[in-house]
Amino acid sequence: RANQSDRALGYAEAYIREKPDNWQGYYTQAQAFLAMARYDEARKSLERAAGANSKEISVKLLLAETYRVPATRASNSKDSNSLKSSIAQYASAAEVLEKIQAPEGPKKIDVQVKAGMVAKETARTMQILAARLDEEALGAEAKRDPNSLARRDRLRAEAGTCRDQAAEMRKKAKDLLLAAVTSDPSQDAPASALVDLCLSQRDEKTLAAVKDAILKTEDRPPLTTTKLMLRDLRSEELDPNSKLQAPPSLDPQKAAFARGVLEGILVKHPGNIQVELGL
Repeated sequence: RANQSDRALGYAEAYIREKPDNWQGYYTQAQAFLAMARYDEARKSLERAAGANSKEISVKLLLAETYRVPATRASNSKDSNSLKSSIAQYASAAEVLEKIQAPEGPKKIDVQVKAGMVAKETARTMQILAARLDEEALGAEAKRDPNSLARRDRLRAEAGTCRDQAAEMRKKAKDLLLAAVTSDPSQDAPASALVDLCLSQRDEKTLAAVKDAILKTEDRPPLTTTKLMLRDLRSEELDPNSKLQAPPSLDPQKAAFARGVLEGILVKHPGNIQVELGL
């Protein structure tokens, strides 16, 4: 991987020497720097690329990546300061994406998807940070001195704020991803991420909108459609008042419809393991 990045960087620099006014050389240079985790240098290259072509959306999307990638790495930390750094980097990525004026069509959908995924990951990191702050609050409480108890209260308040902000980010993520999915229901990654988010939040309204958009398109995304069909088959509610719960029986019509949908996907995507497992 390092050798590939070094070669790409060399090619980019040679291209820049030959065509210093062409944005693509600086863009390729930025890609190489990003792969090498040289984020500041990548941003400087993208600044030069934007100077050569200020309307090129791919330059702005890659700029957002120079913030998203380190944010994702920092989000895996257990340290609260690293988590806060991750959230700040995600905010920078979101700010870049929000400023992009993309025309209607694939480019706008791409921006919506990336912005939605950034919002989703921001919410996840905020939840992790809130849990970490709660742990730190418990540690402060155990010390029992006035200063530690005051710190406990501050940490708990900060954790509560994080959870509130995470809820806002989840809503933003769902709105952005739903806009992308309704515009192009064939894309599996955003649709699957949105379905997972809806299931975790028990958001039946948005889930129904996703399902409606996907079932109306001929090119249905395999993974997401499989999730939705299996979820339908498993969503028969048990009687909450019954103490002796038996497994729910499958609705024959639902089962036949789901099987037909999944078989139709296999015709277009033969060998898809997720669909085959669903059947």
